[in-house]
Parts: sequence; C-alpha cells; structure tokens
Amino acid sequence: MTDYADELIDFARRWAPYGGGSDEDILVQFGISEHEYFRRLREALTMRKLDPTIASTIEAVAVRRLRCK
Repeated sequence: MTDYADELIDFARRWAPYGGGSDEDILVQFGISEHEYFRRLREALTMRKLDPTIASTIEAVAVRRLRCK
C-alpha cells in the first residue's frame, strides 16, 4: 500500500485547505466513495511520518468528512 498511501496523502495535502476533495473528485481519482477514501486516508496516515502540523490538518479534515456522512 506504499505507493497507494502516498497517492492518498498527496491528494489530501492538495485539497486540505479546501476541506478535502469533492465526492466527485475522489471518485474520479480513486474509484471509491468519499467515506472509503477518508477511511483509507486515516489508515495511510498511521503508516507515514509527516510533519505533525500537516498530519493533524489532514486528520482533522478526514474526521470531519467521515462524521458528515
């Protein structure tokens, strides 16, 4: 899952300032639902050493988006 985890995290980094990618952007990019994307993203975050500020920002977006659905 290493390359895939990197893809999930890179997408999240780009979209974090905007609250995460749209459902449609996620579906087009990864072929999965928004809920599944953010679930996998949270898992990927545990596998990577990121700057703590970036990691907490991405985690906050993921948690918020998972709670919305």
